[in-house]
This record gives sequence, structure tokens and C-alpha cells, in this order.
Amino acid sequence: MTEVESIDGYRVKSPFLLFYKKHPEIGEPIADTLDGQEKKQHFTRACLTLEGSELCVEWIASSPPPIWMDGTLIKKFDIHEI
Repeated sequence: MTEVESIDGYRVKSPFLLFYKKHPEIGEPIADTLDGQEKKQHFTRACLTLEGSELCVEWIASSPPPIWMDGTLIKKFDIHEI
């Protein structure tokens, strides 16, 4: 069963929820989880996309990305390691 929470009125599903809880610096959600062809969740500073067993984090804020992004604007994480 997929874990879902409402944050600021938006539905956030796991693994986006787990990543948000671990990295709140991505900001608050600004839309519900999109369940189309690619699962996606937009936050104020990052866009998260589920690609198979990987979570792709794209830093979209004008501020520099956090250190865990390793100096890049896009980084992939194994969902089993979140």
C-alpha cells in the first residue's frame, strides 16, 4: 500500500513523501503527485520524478543546490536507499 499524506493541501505519495521527510530543503509541495506516464511531484525548490526504481531530483530553485546534490542540478537516487 502506498503511503500518502496531505501537506499544505496537496497529496504527497511515497517515495516522494519519504524523500521530502529526509530532505525538507526541497521545499513544500506545490501540486498533487501526478500519476500519468511518469510519476512526478513538484516542490518549491525541486521536481521529483519516479523512473522505475530510481527517484530523479531536479533542482529548480534559483538558489544553489544543497550539498547532497554533489554540485549538479539533477541527481538520481535508488528508491530503496531513501
